[in-house]
Amino acid sequence: MLPDHLRREIHEGLLANDVVGFHTHRWKRNFLHSCEEILGADVDMTTSTVNYDGRRTLVSSHPIGVDPAEFDELKDSDGVLEQERLIVARRPEHLVVRVDRTDPSKNIVRGFRAFALYLDMHPDMQGRVTMLALLDPSRQDVPEYSEYLAAVQREARAVNDRFQRDGWLPIDLAARGQLRAIGRGVQAVRRAPRQRGLRRAQPRLKGGAAPERPRRRAHPLREHGAHEELAEWALTVNPFDVYGQAESIHLALTMPPDERRARLEATRVHVRRNDLAAWIAAQLGDLDRVSERVSA
Repeated sequence: MLPDHLRREIHEGLLANDVVGFHTHRWKRNFLHSCEEILGADVDMTTSTVNYDGRRTLVSSHPIGVDPAEFDELKDSDGVLEQERLIVARRPEHLVVRVDRTDPSKNIVRGFRAFALYLDMHPDMQGRVTMLALLDPSRQDVPEYSEYLAAVQREARAVNDRFQRDGWLPIDLAARGQLRAIGRGVQAVRRAPRQRGLRRAQPRLKGGAAPERPRRRAHPLREHGAHEELAEWALTVNPFDVYGQAESIHLALTMPPDERRARLEATRVHVRRNDLAAWIAAQLGDLDRVSERVSA
């Protein structure tokens, strides 16, 4: 979409660095191909290096981690435990949690449509499952983002108007009070409500993962950085495929408990091992590799 001279300048600016890092291998690969096609640079796909204008740049990919200690401390806090009690008191048999920013790229509207399709395909689940949507209002000073948040609300209301009965609410947007900041462009959601929602979810739909207690959960993940890390234990979902999302929810909810626990435990081990400190160490390791090469 950019004019040729801007595309070149952006790539030349990035290649002025010793190391360029991405969250996923796919993004790294695309950047390497772009350097070759846009700049005509000498690209070595085996070593992930780019030689251009007398410089050599290492291109790496390291999915960013989290700080497990922060989540360990948070999950047992009074605020989280109180919110958990509230969820337990009102939740139906099954709880699906969706965690997202209200960003048009997150396909939240399609996700709600997928949940409605799931309820259509499995009418026996109506009244037995709720989707708790934990949505952080994002960039509400940008008209497109504000309009998208309104579209998210409209879709949730449409699903609820169609299916709700006898006190059962299919999509719960109000549980966190997360939409109070509409029009004010501020962060309306605290971390504690997000954590208590995740503690009680089966399954969770999100683009990231945090270490938690081993409960009966499965993760339908989208094509984001977390997917590259956790795909082995998650259910892969194309965010544009409404039917596929509905099927993934069904698979997660009907998965044998032992398999759920095994998948979650493997996820927890991986996330704890590849925490924020490991991510920083990987970045520094890339710089050490460059320094050693220069010294040699």
